[in-house]
Amino acid sequence: MTVNPSSKLPCELHLEVFRYVRDSLDNDPSPLAWLAILGVCKRWRQVALGASELWTFLRTVHPNLLKLFLKLSRSRPLNFRYAPKTVEDRTMLMNALSNILSPHFRRLQK
Repeated sequence: MTVNPSSKLPCELHLEVFRYVRDSLDNDPSPLAWLAILGVCKRWRQVALGASELWTFLRTVHPNLLKLFLKLSRSRPLNFRYAPKTVEDRTMLMNALSNILSPHFRRLQK
């Protein structure tokens, strides 16, 4: 069995790479593309899912993803930004704000 060389890197280095990828895609048309790191290998998935700071940038109003981000971010402050493009997007935003995000308003940063 071959050992992946990146598995020998410390978690902190993985997190720096993950944060860089997440932040570099923040203005991308698909700001959640960084989630592809979860499928690279078991180690990357474990490190990413265990790092609450990665999950504080909310860029979606999809109910299941939003709930996942809120759970994985634990009690950390949140950075929420979402620009609705359609009427359907606006409806999803209003639903997300009233039904999902409202208990977490105290965590939202300005």
